[in-house]
Amino acid sequence: MNDTSLLGLIQNSALLLAVAFLFDVVVSRLRIRQSSLWKTLIGLVLGGIGIIVMQTPWKFGLGIVFDTRSVLLGISGLFFGAFSTVIAIAMTAAFRFYQGGTGAFTGIAVIITSGAIGIAWHHFRRHSLSEISWRELYFFGIVIHLAMLGLMFTLPWETSLRVLSNIALPALVIYPVGTALLGLLMVNRLQRERTEESLKESENKYRLLADNVNDVIFVLDMNLKYTYISPSVKNLREYEPEEVLKQQSIEQTLTPSSQALAMTTFSEIMELEKSGKREMPQSQILQLEMIRKDGTTVWTEVKLSFIRDENQQPVGIMGLTRDITERMQTERELYQTLDNLRKSFGATVQVMVSAVEMRDPYTAGHQLRVADLARTIATEMGLPQDKIEGIRMAGSIHDIGKLSIPAEILSRPTKLTNIEFSMIKEHPQSGYEMLKNVDSPWPLAQIVYQHHERMNGTGYPRNLKGNEILMEARIMAVADVVEAMASHRPYRAALGIEAALEEIEKNKGIIYDADVVDACLKLFREKGYQLK
Repeated sequence: MNDTSLLGLIQNSALLLAVAFLFDVVVSRLRIRQSSLWKTLIGLVLGGIGIIVMQTPWKFGLGIVFDTRSVLLGISGLFFGAFSTVIAIAMTAAFRFYQGGTGAFTGIAVIITSGAIGIAWHHFRRHSLSEISWRELYFFGIVIHLAMLGLMFTLPWETSLRVLSNIALPALVIYPVGTALLGLLMVNRLQRERTEESLKESENKYRLLADNVNDVIFVLDMNLKYTYISPSVKNLREYEPEEVLKQQSIEQTLTPSSQALAMTTFSEIMELEKSGKREMPQSQILQLEMIRKDGTTVWTEVKLSFIRDENQQPVGIMGLTRDITERMQTERELYQTLDNLRKSFGATVQVMVSAVEMRDPYTAGHQLRVADLARTIATEMGLPQDKIEGIRMAGSIHDIGKLSIPAEILSRPTKLTNIEFSMIKEHPQSGYEMLKNVDSPWPLAQIVYQHHERMNGTGYPRNLKGNEILMEARIMAVADVVEAMASHRPYRAALGIEAALEEIEKNKGIIYDADVVDACLKLFREKGYQLK
């Protein structure tokens, strides 16, 4: 095969790929439909391409021509199916018959065989054509063109041998490559269509979801202007989505205080973005008061997150708005109920404190000082405010069980006997029995019950140890010991605050909680705390 012949084959393949690429662009725009009319149109276009290809052949001899119709029709059968391919086969076969010549019958046979192999491959292939590999396409091209070379024996014997000796090797090298390349164009188109369909389905699904949820979904640009808002905004704020998109900015959406909060938060986030310190992904939840069309307001919870480009730079904001008016009303009612309960319980506790004070003034003063120290230790440790209040409340009645002990024992100026001390040790149990049925937001009965327990299990009444003891009770234990040692007792003089601090420091982590001791020492030695 001379250079001119080889160039003819290469030009023929290039023309086929160029025409097929143009067809690929057209089909990608119009999309393949399943109607017979559309399949007929595709068949006519494929047949037209085949005729164009056949008009630029490589001529081997009188009436014997070669072109890339086998590539086109094989690919047609594989990707477009039987209906369209049969039309293309009929058109190209008729044109080859019209061309005439010695090889007309052979040419028509190649047309029919190439298309039939493509149709059969399409029919028997199990997986989607969008998943076909270039290796399979190349093998597909080899099969078609081995069949084409086999059909050369339908020519006169001497002619067939001469034709095969000239075109066999180039045809098995160039044509399968052309088949694979054209097939890859088709595969890319199918993959693109599948991706576009998936994106469209996903968009429709999420738009349907956004259009039907009660929460309001919205998108803002970086100038805080709405670019999308779901129809549910009408239920929330009485505005139509079009009204919000055309007229409203975030300034028209929020009350002044909520606008200030939103803008401050946005500015802080953008500063973090610019500094590169903000980790992705990040979302922000704000409680904002929004303005309705009639001028009333509605409380909402808004969850915001950035929409980012391929470089992770923010290009917009997506948000979800939920009406929390009822929830906030319920919370306010709950807080009010809890506040009333605390006030009522506080009054009850005060009655208990007064009862102790009337019977034993020393114990009453001791409880109040322990309550204040325990509260201050809890604050230093960073405990939640609600828990701190519970500790203060428990401290003010932690020795209430001593009401069950005879007053003469409590006020005896001499050392107690073993029996009398055993009676004293019953006061946590007595206090627990008094408080166990009291409806309280804090575990007061348990705190009172455990305030003489020790970390190593040497305390009373149950010899609890470590984490078996409530943190509130561990704080109470340290405050109780410090106040008792630092203050005057009926049977001895005050030992002083330093002696008390040395006691808890010496036994830190042994019988007293280490964190509680550290907080207590810091209060007295660094922050100047004094017992009141």
